[in-house]
Amino acid sequence: MEGDDETHGYEGPLHVSRGGSSSALAEEFIETARTLFGWESVVDSQDFKTLNRTSRWAKWIDPRTGKRSDAAYGYVHPILDTQDSLHLLLESKVVRVIFEGTKAVGVEYVKKSVLYSSRLTGSKLFANEGEDVSPKTIRARMLVVISAGPLSSPLILQRSAIGSEASLISVGLTNVISDLPAVGENFQDHPLLPTFFQVNTGPDDTSDDLVLGVNETVERAEKEFQHGRGPLATNFVDAAIKLRPSKEEVSEIGGEFERYWNENLAGKPDKPAVLSALATVRPYAW
Repeated sequence: MEGDDETHGYEGPLHVSRGGSSSALAEEFIETARTLFGWESVVDSQDFKTLNRTSRWAKWIDPRTGKRSDAAYGYVHPILDTQDSLHLLLESKVVRVIFEGTKAVGVEYVKKSVLYSSRLTGSKLFANEGEDVSPKTIRARMLVVISAGPLSSPLILQRSAIGSEASLISVGLTNVISDLPAVGENFQDHPLLPTFFQVNTGPDDTSDDLVLGVNETVERAEKEFQHGRGPLATNFVDAAIKLRPSKEEVSEIGGEFERYWNENLAGKPDKPAVLSALATVRPYAW
């Protein structure tokens, strides 16, 4: 995808494109922003400097196949297909990292279907009747790497006795490996405030007919997807803008917003206050 070489790479196993289909509403979104507010459009606003500029939305979609581009298909599957050095355990959940002193030497895991509970200590395992609930261990020869995302990685660390010492002791985990108060704290979800509009458009401008299973639309979409195109090759988010208000606008809004702004965003001119995007999907499809 075209864009800023300083921001995006153009090689490697993960691919970004604008998908195999785009709604005409995206152009209307961009033109309306320019006409009403003077916000011009740029090729790609998803960098660390562009604010108050619209752009077409980039997606983790392979432009050749129209399929989602992710770590599993970009990194894991190619190795599984060509090498025997990677062993992948499916339907498994890491409970904790095993330590000898302060050295990580392996991991403990259970089947994913098993509900692991016990206030971090792992004293209770619940499963279907007859299912093996005993934790299994894997020893590391060189290194243990935790890469379980922003939610699961801190949980694994905490169950491994790494985190706020006070918090770990409060749930009965007294043999603390490392007192790191930041682990598992300050979680911030991305709050979403959708505003819904009913639009008078053609059948390809929204996901309505596809979601409703209109035969003609579904059959055509399946044929187009064989060539990496059509509504099955998009997520129906086609345009966006990162907004940062002026000092005057912040003062006009006032209240709690102004207090938050002054404490967190006022001195950071590259930080947007909100990301606004156009999604041409039915509300219940979310």
